Amino acid sequence: QARFGFVGPHTVDAMASASASQQEVGDSSKYAGLAGDARGNCSWFLTRTNKEHQATMDHPFMKTIYAKTFDRHAYSQYLAGQFLVFRELERLCAGRRLEAPLSTVYDESLLRADALEQDLRFWGGGAWGDLVASPSPATVRFLERLRADSDDSWLLLCHHFLQYNAVLSGGQFLGDMVASRAHEEGLSSAGGASGVEFYRFPADCLPTHARVQRYIDDMDTLSISDELRGRMVECMRDVYKLILATFDEAYALAPVQGTSYSSSKAAANSGDAGNSGAPTGQGGGGGGGGKKNKKKNEPPPPPMSPGERAFTLAELQKHSGATDGL
Repeated sequence: QARFGFVGPHTVDAMASASASQQEVGDSSKYAGLAGDARGNCSWFLTRTNKEHQATMDHPFMKTIYAKTFDRHAYSQYLAGQFLVFRELERLCAGRRLEAPLSTVYDESLLRADALEQDLRFWGGGAWGDLVASPSPATVRFLERLRADSDDSWLLLCHHFLQYNAVLSGGQFLGDMVASRAHEEGLSSAGGASGVEFYRFPADCLPTHARVQRYIDDMDTLSISDELRGRMVECMRDVYKLILATFDEAYALAPVQGTSYSSSKAAANSGDAGNSGAPTGQGGGGGGGGKKNKKKNEPPPPPMSPGERAFTLAELQKHSGATDGL
């Protein structure tokens, strides 16, 4: 059975593989190996939005999160936009949760607006209410498009499909990066908030990769005509454009240096986070522990060339192990 994962607007983990033996070729072809017409609805959509998806992963704002160098105000504006979009998406979907096609995938355990509000309070402090009260131009455009699409339940499903699966999958890695940044800055909350509730799901959604697969299996049961698929994929491409516009706004507030997802992921996997402040139990640390892990993951050196010296039988017998020493 094919397994798929998302790395969309909020996410950054391995995307899709058509089978366990399929080899991924480069970061620019996350969907390249999927059989877009022979598999289910989701494979069809994923293969046709690969370029847009990759643009979100490679955006400079996302790179600041991978590098844990993101500006706090910029991240707060990003969260404010996310909060407003998810709150409206959840309001619109709740009203149609018993109708097809949303009834096939709707799950209250996926809802994110309350979690986003907690994170916005954590990172935005006393200014969080102002950010919500005065949404950015890109967020306003996003909300307008979402409301317009809600007149068609299949287009509303497009928003639902992209947003929730993105957070479920790659969002787990983003959550680790954001938690590490909060740890570095010594941020804490009297209520025990960590600033990463957006990326945390209840037990019935864990493990998150299995919940993504369940969503995909459910959506693949829907009967979608070629004409409808065409309208839906255009909607999804437009959603990606709206997401990129919110990234542009956040990055313009503080265009700081970032790093690629692949570099950040490799550092996290090797435990060589250096001084980047990985949270407890996530690698990093002091005393050169990261370097030791990195060395362990490096390939072994090539074998030495054979020597040219010949030995007599008498010389070899001296080293039989029968006596101590050489």
